[in-house]
Amino acid sequence: TRHNKSECTKPRIFKGACRICNKEGHPAAECPEKAPDVCKNCKMEGHKTMDCKENRRFDLNHIPDKLPEEAWAILKKASDERDLEDFREGLKVYSKSLPQATFVDIENKLREEDLNFYLIALDKEVNDCISLIDLQGKLNCTYVVGFFYSPKPQRANLRERWPSSVEENLERLADAGLPYDRQVPKCNNCGALGHTSRGCKEEREERERVGV
Repeated sequence: TRHNKSECTKPRIFKGACRICNKEGHPAAECPEKAPDVCKNCKMEGHKTMDCKENRRFDLNHIPDKLPEEAWAILKKASDERDLEDFREGLKVYSKSLPQATFVDIENKLREEDLNFYLIALDKEVNDCISLIDLQGKLNCTYVVGFFYSPKPQRANLRERWPSSVEENLERLADAGLPYDRQVPKCNNCGALGHTSRGCKEEREERERVGV
């Protein structure tokens, strides 16, 4: 019977040559000569990114190498000038110079030196393509770190998400991170993580065509 490609019940037959070995009969994804997959999260071989529970390994090659004192001076200058963008960049430099420094450590040091920026751990719902990751690479943190000029919420929409005290903020910062892409594809057809719509085995959803 006549039917279109999305309604076909027979398995798709691959036609053409594999782009890895140039032999016919299989796609590149099934090639026996394919190199092992490298996890996009921890950069190790042997498992899929979706299954990885290791800490994120950040690419820090583009971030300048500084001594911790030099990196902290960047943060102090950004604080004096109330320059949020420079503060964000300085935080990356400081974190590279002192990889073990946590958000709690940095917030405590900001308060000791009376700088103009505050690290606040906020309630935040993120979609399933995003993970909140701390400076040491821990995945799936509960709270998101925000950078603010005041320890009190300045906007009404932040009040419900704001910690109730300095102590609660520090507790939250121990389980807080910044939003990063999970590096795992999401299917536009079935909505599941781990594959794209091209490799989806679920029935194709018919998209309604809107007439103009």
